[in-house]
Amino acid sequence: MAKATEADPVILRNVAKKIGALLDDMSAFQNLKGLKTDAGNFKMATWLENVVQRQADSVVTHGENLKQIYELISRNLLEVADLIEDQDLENAKEIEKEITEIISDMPGKISKAVDADSGDSGSDDKDDKDEDDKKDDKDDKKEDGDDKKEDGDDKDDKKDDKDDKEGSDDKKNDSDDEKDDKDDKSSDLSKGQKTLR
Repeated sequence: MAKATEADPVILRNVAKKIGALLDDMSAFQNLKGLKTDAGNFKMATWLENVVQRQADSVVTHGENLKQIYELISRNLLEVADLIEDQDLENAKEIEKEITEIISDMPGKISKAVDADSGDSGSDDKDDKDEDDKKDDKDDKKEDGDDKKEDGDDKDDKKDDKDDKEGSDDKKNDSDDEKDDKDDKSSDLSKGQKTLR
C-alpha cells in the first residue's frame, strides 16, 4: 500500500496526449468500411458476404467508439492535471497565508507564553508555600494529637493511681474497722475482767 498519493500534472498531461493519440490513425478501420467481397452468386456465398460485411462494420464501429473513449480519457486527464495545479496553487496561497499569520502572531504568542510562565512560576512558589504550610499544620495537629494521647495516658495513670489509692483506702478502712473491732473486743474483755474482779 502506498504511503502517499501523488499526481504530477506534467506526467498526467503527457499520458493524456499519448492516450488521445492512440487512434489518430484510423486508416485500418477506414479500409474496412464498404468492404467488397466477391464470394459468388449463389445463396451460401451471399450469406457469407453478409456475415463478413456485418463483422467489418462492427469492427469499424468498435474502433470509432474506442477513439471517442480514448479522447474522453485524454480530456479528463488534462482536466485533472489542471485541477491539481490549480489546487496546488490555491493550497500554496492558503498555506502561505497561514504561515504569514503564524509568523506575524508568533511574537505576541511568545511574549504571552513567557508572561504566563513567569506568572506560573510565581504561583508555583505560592503553591509550594501553601503545601509547606499545610504540611506544618498537619505536623502541628499530629503533635497535638500526640500531646492529647499523652494527656490521655496521664489521665489513665491518674485514674489508676486514684483507683489504687481508693483500694488502699478501702483496705485501710477495713483494717481500721478490724482494729476498731479488736479494740472493742479488748475493751469488752477489759470490762469483763474488771467486772469479774
